[in-house]
Amino acid sequence: MPIVLFVATLLFFFAQSAQAQPQLRMATLEYPPYSSEHLPDGGSIVALTRRAFAVRGYPLQIDFLPWARARVELGNGNYQGALALWPKEINEEGLQPSRPLFYSELGLFIRNGYPLQFSQLQELRGRTLGIVRG
Repeated sequence: MPIVLFVATLLFFFAQSAQAQPQLRMATLEYPPYSSEHLPDGGSIVALTRRAFAVRGYPLQIDFLPWARARVELGNGNYQGALALWPKEINEEGLQPSRPLFYSELGLFIRNGYPLQFSQLQELRGRTLGIVRG
């Protein structure tokens, strides 16, 4: 009789684990203060996302990748989603967006004391500008 109870217990645990939520994988990039593996809880958007999924009982793995690699991995189906995307990237990757969790603004920064006056982007033609990769 004890072996039957043991087998029944094993079957119960296997059935429970089969019904458990699958672990979801998301990719993100270094984009402090929103996401960074060097920040507590991975940054504000990572912490918020983990809490939201935990409330619903979904285990979540979030990996920090260079952005070009994150997009390749999304395209290969290795991740179910990504954090910190722009609307254009959401469309290009065929993802379903949530409502925005945070808003971020882009800007152009000029060194103090550098005499650069412009009102349209075309006026910067021929100048050297630095941008982020990916």
